[in-house]
Amino acid sequence: MVGGDARGIYKTLNLDLRNYERLKMAVHAERVGYEECRDDENEINCGQGRLENGELTVFIRLGTDFVENYYEYEIPLTLSDYDSLLQRNLIPQPGQSASPEYVEEIWRSENNFDFPLSWLKEAKIARNNNGFRLDSIYSYFPEGLQDGHLVKLRGNPT
Repeated sequence: MVGGDARGIYKTLNLDLRNYERLKMAVHAERVGYEECRDDENEINCGQGRLENGELTVFIRLGTDFVENYYEYEIPLTLSDYDSLLQRNLIPQPGQSASPEYVEEIWRSENNFDFPLSWLKEAKIARNNNGFRLDSIYSYFPEGLQDGHLVKLRGNPT
């Protein structure tokens, strides 16, 4: 992806999250192929330097739609060090189980979504109490929020 670019994956569920206390999800990130992009016809040339930790973020949106009424939680990504795994001969062969070191590097704990869903309700209450406009994105910083993580709200999600 070129700097400033974004991609989305959408999943629509009929699930009432009020029955749950936390949202947890693991995310993987690596720089494989980052410097290999090339599409001269559309002038995409990805060779813009090396992708570094924190330059790529991922977010999850929850709500009645993903444009006007949503909660959003965003985290910066730490890239897996695939070269280190190669150097330490930790890449599993076909039919071989992955070592704990391999799994830990590929599924880095820094990239896990793990937050109390109560923060979403708190964000909405704080936004409403501050008279912030519904058509703007409101950022909320609850106690316990990790550095670089963001809680956002737009519209009136349910």
